Parts: sequence; C-alpha cells; structure tokens
Amino acid sequence: MPPSKDVSRRTLLQIVGAGTAAAVTGVTPLRAMAGAAADPLTHADRVFLTSGLHHGSWNRSGPSDGWDPTPQRYVESGFTAPTFYGGAPGYASDLMAGLPGYHWSSAGDPGGNGGLHQPPPAGTPILTGDRALNADRLFSVSVGDENDYTAEHLSWWTEYFSRLRVEAPNAILHNNQWGGQWTDAQLRTYIQTCHPDLLTFDNYYFWGNPQFAGGSVTPLYNYTARYRSRALEGQDGAGTAPLAFGQYTCGFRLPLTSSSPGYERKYITSESQLKVVSGVTWAMGGRWQTLFRWELDATNPPDWPESDGLFLNYADTTPSPQFYQFQKLNAEMRAFSPYLVRLRTKAIAVRRGKTAAGATNPASNVGDFSAATDAGSWVNDITAVNTGIANNHQPGDVFFGSFRTVPGLTSAEIGSYLPGPDARAFMLVNALTASNTDGTSYTGTGGRGVDCSQRITVTLNTAKAGSYVLNRVNRLDGTLVPVPLTQVSTGVHRFDIDVWGGDAHLFIWS
Repeated sequence: MPPSKDVSRRTLLQIVGAGTAAAVTGVTPLRAMAGAAADPLTHADRVFLTSGLHHGSWNRSGPSDGWDPTPQRYVESGFTAPTFYGGAPGYASDLMAGLPGYHWSSAGDPGGNGGLHQPPPAGTPILTGDRALNADRLFSVSVGDENDYTAEHLSWWTEYFSRLRVEAPNAILHNNQWGGQWTDAQLRTYIQTCHPDLLTFDNYYFWGNPQFAGGSVTPLYNYTARYRSRALEGQDGAGTAPLAFGQYTCGFRLPLTSSSPGYERKYITSESQLKVVSGVTWAMGGRWQTLFRWELDATNPPDWPESDGLFLNYADTTPSPQFYQFQKLNAEMRAFSPYLVRLRTKAIAVRRGKTAAGATNPASNVGDFSAATDAGSWVNDITAVNTGIANNHQPGDVFFGSFRTVPGLTSAEIGSYLPGPDARAFMLVNALTASNTDGTSYTGTGGRGVDCSQRITVTLNTAKAGSYVLNRVNRLDGTLVPVPLTQVSTGVHRFDIDVWGGDAHLFIWS
C-alpha cells in the first residue's frame, strides 16, 4: 500500500479482506418530474428536495456477507441509508426489514468491491432479486468505484446509467473516484458523455498526517472545491444544470504515520477532524456524504493486527464515542437539511488563521475571505479568537460559504423555509482542528470540539440589508432564531458566536 493520504479505497478493501424519507412507491418517478419540459430542476435536485441531505454508510449485504448493526442501532445513528457493498446478494433484507421508510444505496456496483464489468446483455436486468423488488427505495448507485478512466469505461457507464434510469428511476447515479485520480479534462468528458447525476470522491485526509499546520486541512478545501467547480459546470459545461456532489466520510482507524510497519490501523480521528469534513462539504453546497465504513471485523490479515472495523463500535458491538459524535453530526444535518436542499452554493472563501507559532496558515485553492467574496451576502468581515486549548491558543481558520435559492423552485416548494426565490444565506465553519494527544484513544482529548473552540465575530453591511433580519438555524431542532446584532457604526453591525471545532452554523436573511 502506498504511503499516501490519497490512498485507494479498493486497496483498503483488498487488504482487509473483503432526515429519512419514505419510499416513493405509487407516485410519479422523480426523474420523470425533473425531465418534464416545464420543470427547471434536475433529477438530483428533486431527489434531495424530497429526501433531504444524505449521509449514508457502507454496510455488508446480509449475514452471509458479514456483520451489520441492528435496525434499532441504525436508527439511533442518524445515518440516512445503508449502502451495500461486497458480494451477493447486494441487499441486507434483515436489516432493511427493520427500517421501514428508509432508502438504501449500492456501492461498487455491479462487482461489489468496485471492479467495473461490461453491462449484461440487453434484456438482462442489472438489478435482480431483493434489489429489483426494492428499487423504489434505492437512493444512489455507484457504478464501479475508483476505476481507471478509459474510453471503454465511458461507454459502459453510459449504458449502465441509461438502463438503471429505467430499472430504478428514483435513484441518483454516479461513479466515485479518489480525490486526485482523474484530471479536470477527464472529469468534464465523463460528465458530458455519461451524464451522471452526481459527482463524488473519497480522500481520507488524516491518513499518515493526523495534524495539519494551524489545524488548517487545506487538502479538504482543495479537493472539495475542485469537485464543486466541476459539478457547477453541469452536464453541458455551461452551468445551466449543475450536478449534485459530495464525498465520503471516514469510518475507520488510520495508520498513525505513513511509515507505520504493516500499516496497522491505530489512529482515531478526533471530534474536530471528524466533523470538519461534513461542515466544509455543506458550506460548499455538497448534499451527499457516505461513511466508509460501518464494520465489525473479527479477523484481519497478520500484517493488520488492529481491526479496521472497530471505529463506531467496540468488539462487543457497544457504541464507541465516535458513534455518538456521528449521531450528533447527523442530527445537525437534519436541522440544516430543509434549508440547504433549497439553496445553491454561491461563493466560498477562507478566513485563514495562524499556526501555533503565529505564522499565517498555508493558502489553499479556495480564496481568502474579503467583503468582495459575496457582497450580496452582506458579510463584510470575519475574525476569530481561539477560546480553546488547541493550536497554542492561536486562531484557526473560519470557512465561509454563501447561498441563494435554487432557481426554479415554486413558492410551494420553497415553503416557509426561505423568504422567497431570492433568499440569501451563508454558513460559517470553525475549521480549526487538532489531533488528540493520544490518537489511539477513543476518549482522547486535545482534538475534541470544545478543545478547538473559537469565538467568531461577523461584521455585516446592514445598510444594504435594509429591512432584512438575520436568523440562525437552530442546530438542535431546525427552527430559525433571530441573531442579536450590535451596532458598530451607521449601517454596520456585528455579532459574535462561539463555535466548537469542526462545527457549522447556517444563517438566513429574511
């Protein structure tokens, strides 16, 4: 295995051996609705509008294929859809029987572990058995996984997507790459040739590098921004029909360093690291995330004495602290969901913090924040003060993303969530992260959210905002809470907010 943070997930699988929405049975398929001449929304827009933000999890496809959590534990986790991978049958009927109303997804289809094969002959279905019987509950299908870019594969994806749109008309279809696998030109050709609904990638940022300078995870900014840009170009390259996009989240223990003998799984991502991936994804407009992976491996090859699967739970299947961190994250996702699925990303930027020694954090491919980043957001300035113990008390990054209403939504679809078709919103993420002092401890300290706390001050151009009122989305219940403002000068106000490391807050003008 190469000592790289861009580690291939298929390599990992070879080494280790290997708000919920109701189903839409009996209603007009979402793809047909989106394809109607009068409907300006894409199929992915329709799926997320109906189902909400997505955070699935890779799971085994039944007892014969390995261990799965109980339905009750799955509900408690807050993940939105089991994502079945591995071999046949490709669907865990026992788990799904206990999850009425839940969607399911398929990863690495049709080979199970990511291998891409020629489509079956015409007239032979791709989905069979329980997969075909439950096609109406199918949320997403990744055809292959981390595959090479070839002309033959392009033709296969084109055929798979075309046929699956008939067999599973409500599903969103994609292939997944590791972060730097394909060039921009290849991604563009794939999008415009094969017409996926979704762009996704995986990158396990803390692989061999559990601490970044100043806690600034610049690869997270770079890779996510790159896929955001390609998604916004859309299937025609002109941006008229942007794609949905997202990325995988990390559900396994990582090598402590890139030179770890045997690459034993030891490092457990801290709470701030775990949460910042989702926060930055949402702030950039990403709607799809899936955990790689929820396992309980009892045995491993001799060179992997640490169990890859013991991350969300211990060997006796009781939840680990990381289970509860994801549980909280997924609850926050549900609070944001009805707003973010009605919003489209407008601009992104970073207010860079400092390293422990006081130097400015390294630059990324995402620009520095200024009042010109999105003048229409009415945010003039962002500053932060470190109120935790991480980073030698130096301030860390604050990530900024702004939004507007998805074009084409009707007033009924907008509902009471946004003030109208011209809504303005922005998200702030405390992007200060740190590794735990003991990175092998499930209860480690040093990189917890509270350890990386910051007080963020936002200055607003209220002269331009006029009669608009700024509201914050309550991360517990999704209600809108007016933000108290302090006047700085005529037409200028500010507010302060205390944010734990990795956490995101969504603000909407109304």
